[in-house]
Amino acid sequence: MILTELDNELGGLILKHKEINKSALALKYGVDRHTIDRHIKAIETPTERKLRECGLLKYYEIIENQLKVDPSIKGTYMYLLNISSYDEIGSYSNFKQYVEKHFSNIRKESKEKIAKYRFETPAGDQLQFDWIEGLKLHLADGTLIQFSLWSATLGYSRRHIFKVVLSLTEATFRKCLIETFIIIGGTVNRVLTDNMSAIVNVNGNKKTIHPTVIQFMKDLGVKLELCKVRHPYTKGKVEVSNKYQNWLNAYDYKFNNTDDLFKGVEEILNQSNYQKNSETKLAPMVLFELEKKQLNPLPNRDILIKYHSDFIDVKVNNACLVQYGGAKYGMPKEYINSTVLLDNSNNVLTFYDKKLNKLANYPIYNSGIHYSEGLYSICSFKGESEDEFKKRIANNLSLLSGVGNIKTGDIVNG
Repeated sequence: MILTELDNELGGLILKHKEINKSALALKYGVDRHTIDRHIKAIETPTERKLRECGLLKYYEIIENQLKVDPSIKGTYMYLLNISSYDEIGSYSNFKQYVEKHFSNIRKESKEKIAKYRFETPAGDQLQFDWIEGLKLHLADGTLIQFSLWSATLGYSRRHIFKVVLSLTEATFRKCLIETFIIIGGTVNRVLTDNMSAIVNVNGNKKTIHPTVIQFMKDLGVKLELCKVRHPYTKGKVEVSNKYQNWLNAYDYKFNNTDDLFKGVEEILNQSNYQKNSETKLAPMVLFELEKKQLNPLPNRDILIKYHSDFIDVKVNNACLVQYGGAKYGMPKEYINSTVLLDNSNNVLTFYDKKLNKLANYPIYNSGIHYSEGLYSICSFKGESEDEFKKRIANNLSLLSGVGNIKTGDIVNG
């Protein structure tokens, strides 16, 4: 332990190019100067393992602070990968050994051991889902943001789908399930969940699924199964996926605004699909390549639109605009003369294509023409260079903004 502390101090001094007082170190650690010399030589001409550990010394304080917030080694590793590189951090197995060696006094592990009978499901047969409630992260300015997550896991491949949600209602459940099926490109034979109040009434041991949910599942052609009361581990695969929420602790105070936070949360958690599963020994995305061939086709578009939200069909005109109320809103040019879907909720207009891919978000305006930066474009003239094209577009946007009732660059693209 003493020599480990010596190596850490020497590594820090060497990394920061500070003078090394060998006599003081020898006295401090109760060793002679020759021992100090050997350790310096080992650090300056390291083996591959020592080289990797010296690289991690740069992040010593970050690792220490993250483990104090949450003892998840995997969560800290994924965070370091996102702020550095694999060449610098190394493999997870080496990182895990490094943490267990140097931070064993910080990590606190408690595992509840419950006897569970394991079983596997065929490809394309089952999807398990759940809410992850009451999550909190701070923005960089200290603002506390509270949210929940939709968490769904395919039983065969263990592919996970996470979506940020702000309400736990039946409408949110319908929307998330439909978007999950769209993401994976098909439906399964059955879905399994616990007794979430959004879809089930529970009175003692008696459970009653909401009639509207029964009709919804019937229209999707998917069977809904419920866990036994107080036995949530029967959907253990999605329960296991919920542990990935610990990865988010490393990002507290790291996002600048709410939009970045919500988008970042989903991107961070979806990285779990590329990590080797401890049971299958394969990454979920690898097995999903086999499972997706066994999925049932998606329901027809009318059913998806009916249950996903209160969609409105709107036509994109030749000027890349759609009209809603007294205002007009810009759309990508490839949708000219096509129909797109408009969702009017939470005082925001969200536009989707027919596959429910998000195109753009707009605030609701009473009048005027509103183009988002990047969506306003005109086909280039024959012989016009790219620079000339961009200059003409910028000039046009400047002129349009000067009219008074035309706004540009005031939304976030979808």
